[in-house]
Amino acid sequence: MNRRKALEIAGYAGFFWLCFFMFAYWTFPYDRVTAFVTDKVAQSGMGYTMEVGELAPYWFTGVELEDVKLRKQGAVEDITPSKDGKPKADDAFHIKEARARIGILSFVFGSTALNFDAELEQGEIEGSYEESDDGKHVQASLSSVDVGKLGLLDSVISL
Repeated sequence: MNRRKALEIAGYAGFFWLCFFMFAYWTFPYDRVTAFVTDKVAQSGMGYTMEVGELAPYWFTGVELEDVKLRKQGAVEDITPSKDGKPKADDAFHIKEARARIGILSFVFGSTALNFDAELEQGEIEGSYEESDDGKHVQASLSSVDVGKLGLLDSVISL
């Protein structure tokens, strides 16, 4: 086989894989992923519900969530004003924007790696999560975060 024929075959194969990944990326059912995630949070047994405003792709292996609200089950968002005319405080944990990316190579080696960052109403969280045979490891840095609002995360991780 000559060089021209090999380049032609490589070009067609490369074009196929480029088209395959781009169309898979563009047509991925993100609305179904949103429904799956909110159902999993509700069924987790931890007593929380989750609402997601929008879920979209982020780079190639990640997702971006906007306008996320986590609240205790049974708590209803009450926007009626109190007796003094001010709106009542919402007990929900609001996340303006969150991004998470999965490490593909970690799956090849039998572990899980996830990098995340979130912009909250007040402050930001940035970190990583790793799970392997040795155990789980969470590392996060919080800046200007109201730690009192993080009370709902006590059941997930120890603070």
